[in-house]
Amino acid sequence: MQGLTRRSLDQDGTIFIELGVVYELSRVFLGLPRKVIYSVMTGLKKYLWLSQISLVGLLLVCLLIMPSVLTSSGGASDFGDHADTLVPYVLSFSLCMGFLLMGTARLKDSDKGLRPTSVLLLVLCAFEFLVLVSTFVRHINWTFSEIHDSLGVALYSYEYAVSIWLVVRRGNFKTILLLLVESLGSSIGLLSILNAVHFLFIGQAVGAIGFGLLLVTIYPEVVESDHLSMWTNTDQKPDQGCRRE
Repeated sequence: MQGLTRRSLDQDGTIFIELGVVYELSRVFLGLPRKVIYSVMTGLKKYLWLSQISLVGLLLVCLLIMPSVLTSSGGASDFGDHADTLVPYVLSFSLCMGFLLMGTARLKDSDKGLRPTSVLLLVLCAFEFLVLVSTFVRHINWTFSEIHDSLGVALYSYEYAVSIWLVVRRGNFKTILLLLVESLGSSIGLLSILNAVHFLFIGQAVGAIGFGLLLVTIYPEVVESDHLSMWTNTDQKPDQGCRRE
């Protein structure tokens, strides 16, 4: 970023806006504005919110259509077994995955250094896809049923591991509270799997809400922090643009 001045900042403003990460220029260049207008981080937050709203919202639609799942031993996967709830069930996962992939693409396009962090969302999409697909074959025999159940446990275990990582990176009252909410849901789900109680869907819903709120509020902060850390430790902007010899 040699030769970056107020004038060159104005000239390259569109590049900053397109890249869209919150660049705290004052950390590196004294006299420059503290923050530059951004779009990628806001875009990421938008896609994360849309992903979780789609997932939870459409599953709630399924619940309104088939409320009996609340007191049965089944969970959200039961919605895939009935014609009335099949479409919103498939849409809930499909839209969630689609918006997560859009957020991932936004990160990868903005800065190559953020690609490792974006893998977290790709793995989440992969688990959700496998859980969705395995829903429709789980009644073939016991083996397929066990595969589906194991994938569901793997998905929630991964989400819980991600949540712990987010809390470690951004430990405060809010993140700990959301982790406790997710833990409560996971505990209810585990007890339901062990047939100690029969509230599997409630456990899944509570856990999903806790994780979803952690993802949409804390993950962008971690990404932004990682980006700023990389940027302030180098003489160059992470991607092309704003370099004048």
